[in-house]
Amino acid sequence: MSVDSSENQGQHGVHLHPLFKLGDADHDIALIELQSAFSISPYIQTVGLPTSPRPRGLTGAVAGGSQKKVLPQGSVLVFRGSYGEAVGGSAFKIPEPSSSGAWLCEGDSGSGFVTFEDARATVRGVVSGTSTLGDCDTPPPPNSVVWFADVFTDDNLKFIAQTITGGSSVGPIFGNTRVRWTGSATRGVMGIGCPNPYDTMWGPLYVAGVEEDANCEGGQNQAVVCWLPELSRTSPVDWIFPLAIAGFTMKSTFADGTTSVQSLPFSNTGANFQGMFPEGVIREFTCQIARSFNAPPIFSATN
Repeated sequence: MSVDSSENQGQHGVHLHPLFKLGDADHDIALIELQSAFSISPYIQTVGLPTSPRPRGLTGAVAGGSQKKVLPQGSVLVFRGSYGEAVGGSAFKIPEPSSSGAWLCEGDSGSGFVTFEDARATVRGVVSGTSTLGDCDTPPPPNSVVWFADVFTDDNLKFIAQTITGGSSVGPIFGNTRVRWTGSATRGVMGIGCPNPYDTMWGPLYVAGVEEDANCEGGQNQAVVCWLPELSRTSPVDWIFPLAIAGFTMKSTFADGTTSVQSLPFSNTGANFQGMFPEGVIREFTCQIARSFNAPPIFSATN
């Protein structure tokens, strides 16, 4: 099918790939534009786009929910599998039932095939179809397959970038300012914000790979925060050397490709940066979590 700009390119709604035609798995991708942003939490996160071709044997997962009769209310099946062979063009296929025993069906089309690469959840494929059109509540027969549109193709990445950014390159999708954490996971949050419609973006300090991004304009004030509600003392060693913020840095990459890294002030439980964002710079903030040897005592002995 072709895209009807009056129907699919409105302010909010579904944006279809302009090259998609019925039966074309290579470009079977659409973007849903939400009327308002959803809240980021430890349980609802964003996924990254791939920056390299899919490696062999990488395992990913798809959440399927069309098998209503075999699923308890509010549950999903988790389809897991490794990359299979290509299907004609760039699309790839994976056998089902998958290694987890789950299967997908027509109602799961459009779901993302998500991998975990370099400590980051990454959407590698989008469910395009299955080789069986039977009852969703009955496991498919042997030799059945699911095929996926490959997100990492020039056509698909350009479509995603241009739709999200209104015609800009892929770069702005990932933000010109970002904050991440390294070291040991602990309770707490990190946040980043500048004057934009999405307000401050928050993420947890105990989920590997979480990274918060924002696109700030030159001259805007931006704020970056890492915060622990309290020092982590959940194991015997924590009572002596609790987990705390042990470092806070800002890496700046300039238009000419040069970089600089600046150490910023922090305390055991908090790190905060506020300042004007300069035009044409990419900033990466990192909160390091490690055991503190300078934490205040939690008890005292008396005679």
